[in-house]
Amino acid sequence: MNSTPLTYQIIDHTADLGIIVDGADEKNLFIRAAQAMTDLMVEGDISKKTVVKDISFQGEDFPDLMVRWPGEILYLFELLL
Repeated sequence: MNSTPLTYQIIDHTADLGIIVDGADEKNLFIRAAQAMTDLMVEGDISKKTVVKDISFQGEDFPDLMVRWPGEILYLFELLL
């Protein structure tokens, strides 16, 4: 597990909300975005409530993937409720 504390910034957006995350590389950026989304959707510590899912999605380019990724997380989260 990454020992770096989760940091993200919530920004105004025409959608419900926007978040800004950073990462050392593309993989870490997707991980941090998922962690931020989960942190915003769930109250309390969820570190012991883990579900592992293989996810496949497509986008036209990297920015499009970063827009679609949180939507995939939200969709799967709703399925698990």
